[in-house]
Amino acid sequence: MSITSSARMRSAIAANERVASAILGIGKDELESMVSEGKDVDVSCQFCDTVYTFTPDDISDLLEQSKND
Repeated sequence: MSITSSARMRSAIAANERVASAILGIGKDELESMVSEGKDVDVSCQFCDTVYTFTPDDISDLLEQSKND
């Protein structure tokens, strides 16, 4: 892996973590409702023009992680 691709990968991971953090701002009740609906949630970043998709399992994991933080 080149330095450039490694840097891009770290940047992508960091961006995904920022989006995940923003999702938590929606609130526990709303997120639990999204999980119970069983549908993926797409979040569009207007800055980098990327769409991040979170599955119900991803959202459940975020909720669980937020309890431990």
